[in-house]
Amino acid sequence: MFLYNNEISDAIPDINNIDTLDYLDFSENKKLTGETLTNENIAYCNYYGANNDEICMPKKIRCFGEVFVMDSCGEECGRFIIPEYKTCSGSRKTTTSTDNIEPTTEITTEVTTEEIIEETTEPTTEIATEAITETATETATETETETATETAIPTNSSTSGKCGKEYGKCQKGQCCSKYGYCGETSAYCGTGCQSDFGKCN
Repeated sequence: MFLYNNEISDAIPDINNIDTLDYLDFSENKKLTGETLTNENIAYCNYYGANNDEICMPKKIRCFGEVFVMDSCGEECGRFIIPEYKTCSGSRKTTTSTDNIEPTTEITTEVTTEEIIEETTEPTTEIATEAITETATETATETETETATETAIPTNSSTSGKCGKEYGKCQKGQCCSKYGYCGETSAYCGTGCQSDFGKCN
């Protein structure tokens, strides 16, 4: 796009949406103002002129580099220079984007937090209830088993001369000593005699 030396005294038009734009020359116009283009497709751009103090760059793209400038003597004594443009202090797009993002972010955060609380509370309660029930059942079963084991007394009569939990009761009329042997004397029927497995004095 060639718009050089056209006495333009106006803001640079926003033509960033032209994808095929790769060459841009606004040089030697009367007075350009505003922001330089930010189209990354532009390979060469020239905004140079006598009154270019009102031009600023939103960002620097690849087109900024050496440009050909004609002096008063014309093309024969032209020269290449690298113009310098000030950086824009702010951008309309940046401001608009910030205004839109803040309320959206807050709303999203609130909704997400409530959903998390609702979704995680009920399952946690159910899991805790199940865990308590399982623990209580296991404990009761273990207690019953231990009690049954401790209180179980063999009902069979011993024929080996031994008595107690492992061997059973002594024959009728015999005592079970504290050491687990069957007999009829005071050594068996006296102190320590086990009445569960025979008679005792």
